[in-house]
Amino acid sequence: MTPPEAPTPIERGYYPTNTPQDRGTSGFDLWHAVIRDAFDSTEFSLLTTSSRNRSAFGEAIGLVAQDAIWNVTGAYPYPTSALTTTIVSTSANDIAAGTGAREVTVTGIDGNWDAVTETIALNGLTPVTLSTNLLRVNLMDIGECGSSGTNEGDIDILHSPTVLGRIDIGLGRSKSAVLSVPNGVGGYIERVVSGIEGNNSANALVGVYTRSVVSPLHGWIQHHNGTATAQKDYEQSFNANFIPLVPGTDCEMRIVTISGGGVPVTGMLYASYLETT
Repeated sequence: MTPPEAPTPIERGYYPTNTPQDRGTSGFDLWHAVIRDAFDSTEFSLLTTSSRNRSAFGEAIGLVAQDAIWNVTGAYPYPTSALTTTIVSTSANDIAAGTGAREVTVTGIDGNWDAVTETIALNGLTPVTLSTNLLRVNLMDIGECGSSGTNEGDIDILHSPTVLGRIDIGLGRSKSAVLSVPNGVGGYIERVVSGIEGNNSANALVGVYTRSVVSPLHGWIQHHNGTATAQKDYEQSFNANFIPLVPGTDCEMRIVTISGGGVPVTGMLYASYLETT
């Protein structure tokens, strides 16, 4: 794995008014914007420049302490090398000419930490190999579908047998409050939200963590935490004191402690990516 070169770090609190014009300084230029949440994508321009925003949404059930918030049981697996990457469904209907999802677009990072986007034709229960070996998977979206209009099975992307991402049945998009930053962009976490679904007494202390994989590999740093309950979400906007992201950064929302488990805990990261100059 070739580690990325980190740009000059962003100074916390550098931007006095937190406007698009201010964010275009200190080695970063704003560029094309993509706002992503759990269910929608919208493209737009900001004034005479533009930025690309990325939100990561995750949900898990029966979480235990130190698990990342994503829709597969256990801690999130961070590969140490880019291996053969495959995608497969649990339904035979997710296939070309099938009634379910026929293709999936994967947004990820290759072994050189360069951004990669690839659209793959599904083959139902038979794994399909991507043309690029991936080191990270940031997002999966279904594309063309048959008569059902959605994916009829769980769609997994893997370094077999390790699952790196999943689109749950009928959801059309992967859910993972985990993101990694490729070469060519930097950015910052602006806001995080976490909650517990249902009317119950469970509560979870949720933290925001980052680490750099620029050689040598750094340990995880907790930047902020707060308690989510069924009655009140944990929500934190960082404003001028945002959490900086540079190429080669992994970021995740994680359960620090939890009581009354066995319930869905959700998390969303709102991040802006800026092209480095």
